[in-house]
Amino acid sequence: MIAFRRKPFAHQLAALEFTAARQEFALLMEQGTGKSFVLMNDAARRWSRGELSGVFILAPNGVHTNWCLRELPQDMPEGVPWRAAPFFSDANKAERAAMEALFEPSSEKPLRFLTMNWEALITDKGFAAAEKFCTLMRDKGRGLMIAGDESQRVKSPSSQRFKALKRLRPLSKARAILSGTPITNAPFDAFSQFGFLDPEILETTSFTAFKAEYAQLMPGRHGLMRHLDQRWLPALQKKYSHIQNPQERSNAIERELARRRPQIVMKDEATGRPLWRNLGRLEALIAPHSFRVLKKDCLDLSEKIYTQRYFRLTRKQLDAYNLLQDELRLQLFDDTLAPLARIASITKLSQVVSGYFIVPGTDEVQRIMPPEDNPRLAALLDELEDADGQVIIWARFRAELEDIAHALLAEEIPFVQYHGGITARGRSEAIDSFQGGAARVFLGQQAAGGTGITLTAASAVIYYSNTWSLEDRLQSEDRAHRIGQKGAVRYIDLLAQGTIDEKIVDALRGKINLASIVTGDARRAAALLGFS
Repeated sequence: MIAFRRKPFAHQLAALEFTAARQEFALLMEQGTGKSFVLMNDAARRWSRGELSGVFILAPNGVHTNWCLRELPQDMPEGVPWRAAPFFSDANKAERAAMEALFEPSSEKPLRFLTMNWEALITDKGFAAAEKFCTLMRDKGRGLMIAGDESQRVKSPSSQRFKALKRLRPLSKARAILSGTPITNAPFDAFSQFGFLDPEILETTSFTAFKAEYAQLMPGRHGLMRHLDQRWLPALQKKYSHIQNPQERSNAIERELARRRPQIVMKDEATGRPLWRNLGRLEALIAPHSFRVLKKDCLDLSEKIYTQRYFRLTRKQLDAYNLLQDELRLQLFDDTLAPLARIASITKLSQVVSGYFIVPGTDEVQRIMPPEDNPRLAALLDELEDADGQVIIWARFRAELEDIAHALLAEEIPFVQYHGGITARGRSEAIDSFQGGAARVFLGQQAAGGTGITLTAASAVIYYSNTWSLEDRLQSEDRAHRIGQKGAVRYIDLLAQGTIDEKIVDALRGKINLASIVTGDARRAAALLGFS
C-alpha cells in the first residue's frame, strides 16, 4: 500500500483502481484532471510490488522538464525512493550528472524516471539515450513502463515518432498513453496510440484495413479516382505490354491501379463533414482499456466564459490585406500552385492583421506601422486595463511576442515569457514567478506553452492571435482551467473585424463541434475563407 503525498480526488482513486491489474491502459482524462498524478502513483504501486524499476515518459517539449521539476516532487508517494532526469541534447554539467545518476546502481533500488520530448526521440542521440535506459530497466531491473504524455502527438503510423516508439515497445513490461484530446482529427488518430499499447486491441495491424473499416472511402468509380487512373494508365500499359493475353493484361493493370489509389474519405455533400462508420465498434474495442474523465463530471470548476474583442485595421493595413486577399483568391483555384504556397499566403494574411509581414526571401520583419499605432496592440492594452487579477496572453508569431513585450515594459506591467526563445530553466522560472504572483502577465506561444503546465493563478486568458490547431487551442485554454482554479476564467479573442481572424475562430469552433479538422479541396478552402 502506497502513502499518497496528498489526498486524491475520487476520480483519481477510480483511475488507480482501473489501472491496477492492467499492463496497458489509456488515461483519457481531460486537461487539468490530474492524469500525471495517476500515472506516477500507479508506477509507485508497481515498484512497491516488485514489478517495476523504471518509467520512460515521452511528453511535449518543456513538459518533459515539468515532470521532473514539479510533478514528481509534488506527487510521488512518501517512502518511495526515486530518481528522475529530463533528456537534453545540449545538457549542462548538472543535467548530465542527473542523467548519469539514472544508470548508477543503488542499494535503495529507486524507481527511475527518464523524461524526453517527442522531438528528441527521433534524433540519433535521443533514441540512443532512450534505448540505453529502457534496456537497462529490462535487463537489470524488474521491468519498464513506457508512457506517452499527450499521446495524440503520435497519430500517423508512418511518422518517425511512431516508428521509434515501436522499436522501444518490446523492451517494456507496461505501457500507458495519456491524453485529454486523443482524437482531434479523425477516428484514424486512435490507430497508432492504441496500436502502441497492444496491437491486438484494434484487431488489425494494417492501417489500410483500419481506415477502410471506419470511414466511407471514395470508390474507384469516382471521378477523381478515374482522373488519377488516367494519369497512371499510359505507364502501366507500357509496364504490362509484355502480357500477350488482353484480359490478363487488363487484370494486371487494374490490380495495380487499385493498389495505387489513395484512401480518400468521402464527405457529406450538404455539410462537408467526413463520412465515418462503425464508430460504435471502435468505441467498444478501446473502452475496456480506457479510463475517461471529463472536467465537468468530476471537478467543481466554473464554466469557461468566452468573449470577443473586435478592432479595425488601419487604412494601410487594410490596403495590404485586400491586396493579399485578392492574390490568395486566385491562388486557391490555380491547380499548378503547390499547397505550401497557398498556406504561406494565408499565413501572410494573419501577419498583416497583426501589423507586420516578413519580407519575401528573408527573415526580416517589416512593420506596417509603429507598434504604438498598432490597433491589435491597443486592444490588448485596453483589455489588460479592464482585467482583474493575473492574465495569460497567447500569441502565434514571434514578432507579436516582441511587440507585446515592449508594450508591457513601457506600461511597467510585470510579466514573464514562455516560448521557443526561452531556455528550459527560464520557462520553469517563468511558471514559478507567475504562479507565485510576482508577474501579472504570462506571455507565451500556444505551441510552446499550451501543454503540461499549470497556470491557475490566471483569471483571464487573452488570445492575441490564434493558430489553426484545435489541439493548440484546447490545450492552451486548459492551462488555467484545471485543478487549483478557484474562480471563473474569461477567454478573450482579439479579432480584426472582417478578416481571417474570424475565419480561424470559426474553424476552431467547427473542429470542436465535429471533433475533426476539415481538410478539403481548393473550393472548400475558398468557402472556409469566404472567397466563394
